Amino acid sequence: MGQKSENDNNQKRKYKVVDGRVHDTYAKDSKASSKSKLDDAYVKFFRWATDRLDGRDGIVCFVSNNGFLDQTAFDGMRKHLLLDFDRIDHIDLHGNIRRNPKLSGTTHNVFGIQVGVGITLAIRKKGSASSLRYFRVPEMWRKSQKLELLEHAAVAWRRLAPNAEQNWFIPEHTDEYRSFCNIDEIFALRTLGLNTNRDEVVYDFDSAKLRRRIRRFIQAYNAEVDRHKHDAGADFADQIKWSSRLKECLARGQYATFEESKIRPTLYRPYSTRWVYFDSVLNQRTFQWPRISGPVMCITDVASEKPFMTLMGGAMADLHLVGAGCGTKCFPLSHLKDTAVAQFRQQYSNDAIAKEDVFHYIYAILHHPDYRERYAANLKRELPRIPFAPDFSPFATAGRELARLHVEYESLDPWPLEFIENREVPYSEHIAKMKLTPDRQSLKVNESLTLSAVPPETFDYRLGSRSALEWVIDQYQVKGESDPNREDDPGYIVRLVGQVVRVSIETARIVKALPDYRG
Repeated sequence: MGQKSENDNNQKRKYKVVDGRVHDTYAKDSKASSKSKLDDAYVKFFRWATDRLDGRDGIVCFVSNNGFLDQTAFDGMRKHLLLDFDRIDHIDLHGNIRRNPKLSGTTHNVFGIQVGVGITLAIRKKGSASSLRYFRVPEMWRKSQKLELLEHAAVAWRRLAPNAEQNWFIPEHTDEYRSFCNIDEIFALRTLGLNTNRDEVVYDFDSAKLRRRIRRFIQAYNAEVDRHKHDAGADFADQIKWSSRLKECLARGQYATFEESKIRPTLYRPYSTRWVYFDSVLNQRTFQWPRISGPVMCITDVASEKPFMTLMGGAMADLHLVGAGCGTKCFPLSHLKDTAVAQFRQQYSNDAIAKEDVFHYIYAILHHPDYRERYAANLKRELPRIPFAPDFSPFATAGRELARLHVEYESLDPWPLEFIENREVPYSEHIAKMKLTPDRQSLKVNESLTLSAVPPETFDYRLGSRSALEWVIDQYQVKGESDPNREDDPGYIVRLVGQVVRVSIETARIVKALPDYRG
């Protein structure tokens, strides 16, 4: 099917005919910006089997990954399935662990895997009326219940009526949502987060350690360039973390050079800033970041497997800001259109509205609990649309305060947690791996220190599938050569815990007080 790393040297086998057919049908008629998911083997089997009917009546039936049902990249595939067949029935056995972390692969998924599973029965019969039927098992059903359903029970079908954009499931409030202003009309530029494909090489908490590692990596890579110039068919050295981009540079004979200015702070995960070596050779894709400066508003990309979130950053942000299975789109303040500011001024009859005010207004809207819940399905399919609230000022003010908390979190006074010391061991604030107690009221820092009296509302502020505090716990641990502890500031991480608790509580307070945005 594929390879976990370019070092496997085991890329997907090319199938000229069926790959071409996928390209000329499913991909050609897709409006998605990224169509890489159409490389999945099950997509090729649907195309191959359909073509094998060669215009005759017949049946195609597969048990497969069923991400094609609603993900943006498969809009062209959905279109052609309806063109190629008269009747399609799909039984959705769910079990997508990435979309619902409360599920267990071994317990809830019929195959014990991470992705959702479905049975698709596609029938072509000339003269038949077109029909698209769907049934989904309850969210929390266990594997045994699903198998029993298939063996014994009748299915209560739901008829679907796709729209012109090839969406099979139309969110309830789509017309209302579409009446709002598309965020792409507000910003002149947006970009995906930085994609390195070698995080363990180009990221580090310690800039000095990163500097030394990058110099070694560049030296080894440049030696490979020299070697391949003399022997183009040479193997790729195992000591280098390869990616398709790096292999392209190697093939062109392009050397890498070390520059101090390329070491930059980057928002790697929520409330976890690391140094990165920002370079067009050593990073897989730098996207639009060379053109961006100043604060950026980060949001989960469409078709994400994680809940919608937004987080302001003061600098560059990583592609997987809230983890794998979730891309990140970033909107910079510096590229907010003057025409958008003029539109807001006209809407609210207020010529004093500035670019920063509009930026902060949008940030507050995207935090509104009702907005996120009401348009959750829409946010999975397209970028946010921004409503004009009855009153501009409360949202601009709230957004400004949220931005201050989220960008300047390291300068905040920590929340007054209770320090419980174990007198039997020497006191230390050094972190190996922190752990919450089962009641989530205390955090064990190490054998000598526990932080207690963690307010319950701390966990109300979530980014993706974790709370802000849980992101800090996950990121600030020693893993191999990665060590977040600071010799010059040994209390940094403990202080950070208190600061992120404050951020969480203050964010929850501000969000709860947001007024109605719909009027």
